[in-house]
Amino acid sequence: MNEGVAIFDLDRTLTRRDTYVPFLFGWFIRHPWICCRLAKLLFPACLFMCGKLDNTAMKEACLTAFMAGADRQRANAYAEWFARRIVRTGLRPKARIRIEEHRQRGDRLILASASLDLYVEPLGQLLGFDRVIASRCAYDGKAVGGRLLGKSLRGEYKLQAILAALGNDGAKVIAYSDHASDLPLLRWAGKAVVVNPSSRFAIKAISLGLEIQNWNK
Repeated sequence: MNEGVAIFDLDRTLTRRDTYVPFLFGWFIRHPWICCRLAKLLFPACLFMCGKLDNTAMKEACLTAFMAGADRQRANAYAEWFARRIVRTGLRPKARIRIEEHRQRGDRLILASASLDLYVEPLGQLLGFDRVIASRCAYDGKAVGGRLLGKSLRGEYKLQAILAALGNDGAKVIAYSDHASDLPLLRWAGKAVVVNPSSRFAIKAISLGLEIQNWNK
């Protein structure tokens, strides 16, 4: 890995807020008859809030309730519309500026997210990223399967996916994230920038000597 690499988290780093719940809710608005399936989320949601269910299982439970069995072509069309909407209205003001700065330097641009590749892939293409690393949605023939291929790329799992793609040398990597779950990535990267963190994570970032930036101004 000779060139510089800039790795960007998606939710609340490039975007103002989480994208997974709005993505699923937007699908529900278009397919309100799935409401009878949503009651099945109550039990896994309680387990998740109590720490008895991990991020992968909760993400799969939501995907199953909202989209399992959906036509793949129709799901892709909706995902592309959703990605365009995020680019138009959902990005932090400085997000595209920072991406363009790295592009002008000749850095390789990587979008790394625990959110679904279903919409993160087209979003990355719209923003001009060289590569997208995201949680992978499984399919059952021509339908959305309701499960993930592998783990949700959160925490160590995200770093493992990045290492598989780039190798072990993080010296020339700059990583941007808003959340403590990305500390494995931030500690591995040669330079780490914490973007608009919560107050709690800001205190942690300062204690670790990490740079903090505000991308809302």
